[in-house]
Amino acid sequence: MSATPVSQCDRLAGVLNVNYWKGTLEPRPVVDWYLTRVDEAVAATAEEVDGPVTLLAHSAGGWLARVYLLGFGTDRVDRLVTLGSPHNPPSEGVLDQTRGILTHVNNTCPGNYHSELVYVTVAGKYIKGSKLFDRTATWGQRVVGAGYQSVCGDAEVWGDGVVPLPAAHLEGAKQLTLDGVYHSPLGALEAVEDGKPGRPWYGSTGVLDQWLEHVVVDASELRDFKAAVDNVAGTGRDFRLDTAPVLATLPRDGIAQALVTLQPCSVLQPHVHPRASEVYFVLEGALSSGFLEENGGRTILQNVTVNQNALIPQGLVRCPSHSD
Repeated sequence: MSATPVSQCDRLAGVLNVNYWKGTLEPRPVVDWYLTRVDEAVAATAEEVDGPVTLLAHSAGGWLARVYLLGFGTDRVDRLVTLGSPHNPPSEGVLDQTRGILTHVNNTCPGNYHSELVYVTVAGKYIKGSKLFDRTATWGQRVVGAGYQSVCGDAEVWGDGVVPLPAAHLEGAKQLTLDGVYHSPLGALEAVEDGKPGRPWYGSTGVLDQWLEHVVVDASELRDFKAAVDNVAGTGRDFRLDTAPVLATLPRDGIAQALVTLQPCSVLQPHVHPRASEVYFVLEGALSSGFLEENGGRTILQNVTVNQNALIPQGLVRCPSHSD
């Protein structure tokens, strides 16, 4: 695991840009200093684990991570998990607190923009805001409501005390809303004190377990091919390929899998897998499987039936068919 260091002076980088004051600021090159540090951390972690990494981001780090993925690519990343991040810009007429950056991000890469990634947005439902002059509400609700108003344009919504729920979730992402969870470790209370309830944040004991499973991927994930993408459908065949959002352990382990349906008297065109060997497992019917050895070698033919499998070595031409 790697963390990206940020100082208070770093945060002032955009203030000197004239677009900051116009509210039309774009993320690059204003936050390039940050993106470079993230890229260094991603590269180091990917090398350490010898595979893709998960980006875990809190608060503004969520939309900054989206900027990173857009500019630096997704080759070394398999998922993005955000905690209490303001993802959606405010409604028209409300000042964008990021001075235009968040509006630009959502116009450029809205929702789960990179379909090859898993997106998880985690939001806290700690306190409902109220309008500033609502005397029936507590002072805390009115202060929080003013903050919510500046983020999403509505004071009377639930949120984690800083980021309102309407701004915290991305369309197309797996969305987790956690009751009673506060935004920041600053002001958080881990346990009950003086008879008052605690104020846990996303990193508190008991809250971690509610979202950590989406960061630490377990190889026991189940797969339902009904949800697979119909990637290559044609006469006589149906080819459903898994992608990272469906079964995230696959790219992490360097594995791909697909469900192929061959109609009678149909064949897959001769092809090669240059990077890996291939295993066929027959669920129903029968398959004629064969491959050609290199340099004028043998032609190996195999008839595979239900509950049997065939191994095709890496780099050899293969041409499976259903002749019945």
